[in-house]
Amino acid sequence: MSAIARVALVSALSAATLAASTAGHAASKHAKASASAKPTASKSPKGKATAKAKDGCKDRDKDKDADDTPAPTPGAKLAVFPFAGDDGDAVRQKVLHLLRAKGMKPNTTLRAMFDTPEQYRETAGALGLVGFVDGEVSVDAGEASATIFLRSGASGLRTWSATFSGDRRQMASDLAKTLWDQWSPALGRACADAAKPRPGAREPMRINAGTPLADSPRDGE
Repeated sequence: MSAIARVALVSALSAATLAASTAGHAASKHAKASASAKPTASKSPKGKATAKAKDGCKDRDKDKDADDTPAPTPGAKLAVFPFAGDDGDAVRQKVLHLLRAKGMKPNTTLRAMFDTPEQYRETAGALGLVGFVDGEVSVDAGEASATIFLRSGASGLRTWSATFSGDRRQMASDLAKTLWDQWSPALGRACADAAKPRPGAREPMRINAGTPLADSPRDGE
């Protein structure tokens, strides 16, 4: 082989080697770029799904808690005392109307003459009451404020209260529209507590009369 031919062959081999090296380097960069892009693409959707799942768990927990709250028992009896303050009777009438509309049985003849939780418990047990309701109404010019209280018949203690305020002419009507949603969970718990056996309550006494005696023959028969 001539010297010119050998030079041409070496040049061709060098060019081929350089081309192969360049192609291999480009392929490596492409593979690395693809590999680094894949985790980013997969993490983003997975992160969003996890966030939604957590929110869904919270919602399910809230729904479960709501389902676990007992509902007020239709026909349950409540003592509703006179409300104190100006416009107290107007607010009390709205409360009585609401209770009756929801199937409750308010007792309006009882007066708040009790001093201790024990007296409330004894009265509730004797009259079959699940709780006691009272309220306070205050008026300042054209504004009015009403606070409703619920006392448990099972414990004799106040377990719930809510205050409503607004224009004096509309306050009683507005209270009646929103009171039940706030009040019903506490009423439901009062009904559930009243249905439980009371501590120290005695069971009805039962008398065992024994075995009936056979009729004895009469004299002379």
